[in-house]
Amino acid sequence: MDCFTSKVSVLLLLLLSAVVLPKGNCRTHSCNENDQSALLIFKHHVVDPLDYLSSWSDEKHCCAWKGVQCDNVTGRVTTLDLNNQYLQGEINLSLLQIQFLTYLNLSCNSFTALSLTNSNYQSLVKPSNAYANFSSLKYLDLSFNEDLQLDNLQWLSHLSSLQCLNLSAIYLESQTNWLQTMAMLPSLLELRLSMCRLKSISPSVKFVNFTSLLTLDLSQNSFYSDLPYWLFNISSDISHIDLSSNGLRGQIPKTLLNLRKLKSLRLDDNGLTGPIPDWLGEHQHLQHLNLTENLFNGSFPSSLGNLSSLTQFGVSSDSLSGSLPNSIGQLFNLRSLYIGGSLSGVLSEKHFYKLFNLESLVLLSAFSFDLDPNWIPPFQLHEVDLRNTILGPTFPEWLYTQRTLETLDVSSSGISPTNADRFWSFLANVRSIRLSNNNISADLSNVTLNSAYIIMDQNNFTGGLPLISSNVLYLDLSYNFLSGTISNMLCSRLGRKMNTLYYLDISHNLLTGGIPDCGENCRGLTLLKINNNKLGGEIPPPMDLHKNNFSGNPLDISSFKSLAYLNLAENNFSGVVPTKIPKSIQGLILRGNEFSGNIPAELCSLPSLRILDLSQNKLSGSIPSCICNVPFNL
Repeated sequence: MDCFTSKVSVLLLLLLSAVVLPKGNCRTHSCNENDQSALLIFKHHVVDPLDYLSSWSDEKHCCAWKGVQCDNVTGRVTTLDLNNQYLQGEINLSLLQIQFLTYLNLSCNSFTALSLTNSNYQSLVKPSNAYANFSSLKYLDLSFNEDLQLDNLQWLSHLSSLQCLNLSAIYLESQTNWLQTMAMLPSLLELRLSMCRLKSISPSVKFVNFTSLLTLDLSQNSFYSDLPYWLFNISSDISHIDLSSNGLRGQIPKTLLNLRKLKSLRLDDNGLTGPIPDWLGEHQHLQHLNLTENLFNGSFPSSLGNLSSLTQFGVSSDSLSGSLPNSIGQLFNLRSLYIGGSLSGVLSEKHFYKLFNLESLVLLSAFSFDLDPNWIPPFQLHEVDLRNTILGPTFPEWLYTQRTLETLDVSSSGISPTNADRFWSFLANVRSIRLSNNNISADLSNVTLNSAYIIMDQNNFTGGLPLISSNVLYLDLSYNFLSGTISNMLCSRLGRKMNTLYYLDISHNLLTGGIPDCGENCRGLTLLKINNNKLGGEIPPPMDLHKNNFSGNPLDISSFKSLAYLNLAENNFSGVVPTKIPKSIQGLILRGNEFSGNIPAELCSLPSLRILDLSQNKLSGSIPSCICNVPFNL
């Protein structure tokens, strides 16, 4: 081997050693003593009912503890993620003494307090150096600790490296200077303070030093003011703003155009007034624009059809007037369209011309449709909500082309005749359907319903009750003209699989006969409403049976463990007030019968009881004193 080859071989060995050796060293790296001490201080203040922190002991070094991650080379703690572990007690900021901690997530727990020091570990957390090592933290999430109240936010100002801060659903009502505190975080990219009960948004402040901010979420607070000046002078790079549900008023100022890189703007559920600005069409980067539930007036600006980047778009106001411009059909990236309020006019194929990617179509204004019966839409929808539109009289042909439909609502849309076989076959593949308040005439005797959620009240359905598959969870057929008995629905072979059905309303029909004992099939029912029919005989199992002809003494219904509501009002029941009632009962209505005797004290032991009506009976004696301790809904 010549000298050159030898030198190259030695060099390669050295390079391989440089790559391999650190990895071997990291396997023997133990947890840093200061990091471990800070974690143990934190644990000392935590109530841990599920024993999630059982691994936090001296038997293992802290890099092996649940929720803890360390750097592979140095062994220093860099991440602590205890999200959604049912932890309680106090958050001790000894955690912020961990010098290289960059990620801290304590969200979705039940912490109630926050502190900086602990008397039992005073030597480890001294006030003089309490903030000394805060500079590494980049991500802090304390959100959805809903009983946590922070009276002091000054400690945040020491987190100079913080990029993402989420304090959503934490009680910050007393924080009047929260804006100034947040502005002291020079590296902040994302700020989320949703549902914090904040009251002041400092609308008159002209400038706030949010030069790096990209995302701002202040939704669901209580500002009740104009949009603040400083909002339109913050970082020119900001891309996401959410100010929904804040009681904001006034008009949208044109200074919003300063935020040229805005991708998402949510101003829904406020009290904003004036016209919808036509200059909004200049925001070429907008992908998500939600202006629903406001007080805008005037017409719908056609310039919004220029927002070619939009994927989600919503507008509604009861003061808008005029029609929807054809330009809305140019939004070829749109996936979700929501238009509500007082708009009207006729919609044609032009309104949907290039909506190739549309998945959700919600039109809640009094639109009518002029569509070719052979029109095939350019989209395949998952959700259609056309309630209160003028859709009828026939079920639209184009809806039959939607093969991916999961949710359909065409309530109050003037639909009457249908092609029965095609209609029910189509609906059987839709998970949630709502056909309320139409004029649909159909005999349901030979129909099998298959959707999970079905609301078909206030129509002209006749014949016997339909069969239902085991997929059905919620069924409302009230206010129709259905007749016959209910045994076919409850006790059929198909019905034997209906343990998942939890809500059934067949009230206000023409049903007759008694109610069969199909308890095994109905055990999961939370609410059964069959009032205002012509039923009679012995009292059956649950739930809303008022205004029928039942008599006798109630049966034991304690085996119906999920029963929440029992209405026996205005029948002919006699004897004593029933006491064998499931613990789940929330509403018990026995008004207008022939019950006699005392009010049983056993009613006080029903833990969920909120509604009790025993009026218009023949009761005697005194009211049990324990009744006063029941938290009734008055």
